[in-house]
Amino acid sequence: MLSPRGRPLSAQGAVHPLSPDSISRLKPSHMVTERSDKLWEQLRQSTEKYDYFITGLSAALTAFVTQGLPDARMAWNAESMEVAAAISLCIAVAAALDRIRYLIAVTGANYQHLVNLEGRGRLASLLVKDGGAHLINESTGDMLSPADAHAELAERDLAIAKIRPALRRFQRRSEFAYKVRDFALVLGLALYVGARTWRAYAGQ
Repeated sequence: MLSPRGRPLSAQGAVHPLSPDSISRLKPSHMVTERSDKLWEQLRQSTEKYDYFITGLSAALTAFVTQGLPDARMAWNAESMEVAAAISLCIAVAAALDRIRYLIAVTGANYQHLVNLEGRGRLASLLVKDGGAHLINESTGDMLSPADAHAELAERDLAIAKIRPALRRFQRRSEFAYKVRDFALVLGLALYVGARTWRAYAGQ
């Protein structure tokens, strides 16, 4: 589902509280106000900063771990754990970049959805007033016939119907990339710490 302002309502299931995809779930659609819009924007900006920070952190950790990889045969040892840690961190970086890419796609789809919803609302309001006798395109000043207005309403309905599935798809992929990124980052850190600990005790 989507809110009247064009923001997606998250699907059922656990969603990270910082995810912009889940923020509209916090308030009913009939209670959307200017203050709630400002709060949503602040949360969205905070989420973007967090995503960029995690991406930079993952890249820095990957560079740090890979530059110190030892030359050794693959076996059940500390050196192999460091290699596994580097691979996991590389996956975290790739997932972090995908997360950002899909969030940008969600924002673009939300914008297109909102533009079409607002245009449709204005046309519907004009058609209701005076039986559609006075139809003026506010952006161009052109007069519209009721037939033209109905045709544009149908076009906007078709555009909205096409945007919504794409928006949901971008949301799902963004949340999947989010989960993969965090899991791979934590796994990589755990493997690296375990490898260093193993090497320290094995050298005693």
